[in-house]
Amino acid sequence: MRNKFNQEYILSLCKDVDCGMLTPPMDAQVALEELKRYFLGDDWYFVGPGDAEQGNMEIVCAIQQKYRGIRIKKCCKESKKLARKDVNMIFCLKCGNKVVL
Repeated sequence: MRNKFNQEYILSLCKDVDCGMLTPPMDAQVALEELKRYFLGDDWYFVGPGDAEQGNMEIVCAIQQKYRGIRIKKCCKESKKLARKDVNMIFCLKCGNKVVL
């Protein structure tokens, strides 16, 4: 999993289309492969007698199994308010401290 958001890397995965102010489109298979790499790691792969669509099902199942039931257990000491998620961290809305997961 990557520690920082890399906009240039994400844009390199998008189609080379000028969309003006809008974000450029990304192919669905490319997006799923990037989510697989992000959540399951560079070394995760599927070996089986199937096509890409069957591999997609394996990716979705593996991500759901790995991240099933993950919730915020507690917030920071100063506040029990809801937290908001920034790029790669979760912060308390009241005080801005990092939330304990």
